[in-house]
Amino acid sequence: MAARASSAGGSGPSGSGASPADTVSPLAGNLAPPLPRGFAIELDPATRQLTDSILFGGSPARALVLSDAGRAALAELRAGAVTSAAGG
Repeated sequence: MAARASSAGGSGPSGSGASPADTVSPLAGNLAPPLPRGFAIELDPATRQLTDSILFGGSPARALVLSDAGRAALAELRAGAVTSAAGG
């Protein structure tokens, strides 16, 4: 299940052009850094969404089960760039 990431912006410290004010706040307890506003993904064309909660693809093949928050984040990312904490 490959995904290519892109980011709008220029030459900030992470190469994204995003300043701390441009990032989406992380959810409570989330240790991963937030994605910068304008971040987008592109799923590999071979990736299949088997149900609302299950993505399948990759090599070796994998199934990814999404939580409610994961489904909301994926829907936002598929619709375009990150605009909320759910997408980031």
